Amino acid sequence: MSSVLRGLGPFVELATGPADDEWLPVARLVDEPELLAARVRSGRTALASLAGAPVEAVEERVVTSVVMLGVAARLSAPAIAAAAMCDAVLPVGRLSWRDGQPGPVPLLLPTSAHVPPGDADGLHAALVEDVLARLVDTARALAPLAPSLLWGNAASGIAGAAGALARARPSVAGAAYGVADALLARPPLRGAGAFAPGRRFRRGTCCLYYRLPGGGTCGDCPLPARA
Repeated sequence: MSSVLRGLGPFVELATGPADDEWLPVARLVDEPELLAARVRSGRTALASLAGAPVEAVEERVVTSVVMLGVAARLSAPAIAAAAMCDAVLPVGRLSWRDGQPGPVPLLLPTSAHVPPGDADGLHAALVEDVLARLVDTARALAPLAPSLLWGNAASGIAGAAGALARARPSVAGAAYGVADALLARPPLRGAGAFAPGRRFRRGTCCLYYRLPGGGTCGDCPLPARA
């Protein structure tokens, strides 16, 4: 599995091997508020430094949204690639992760993990029900963020993963977008965003990135473009 995903970028790649003490179960990242809060704190410091602004000028709830979006995208990307390229359901909840600097979370597929053949129901259960729904709940425990905003983040991550895979491997573009379409058509992602003609994705809610010092609107934002 990891060899198939190699070369598709840091949001897709998986390490393989035994999970030693440096690795933690993904289930803890999506379930334990303090682990996600630690990434929010480091992200807040990094964003303030990039903007040349005091940490107090960077809203914690905005950083929580941005960090949650990044985690959702990181967990979705290899799952979508595995489904599109291998017809397999990646057991996202059984992956391991390693903490580090802000950015794509390093992920490990333990050698003991079984990757079964895939279908839409299996992928929805493994990614949306078992992982993203729990991540949404944990982010809400950290900051006053609407569920619709957080599910918009999840939809954005899924759409972005499909688009990135389509650009990296044009031969599987149809399969990649088909996987994303199937996920976005079912609750709780239904209505969180949709592809327009030309496969331009537009989400239904804003992730609040524009509220960061120096921040603007993202490419899939429903708000009017800002500098």
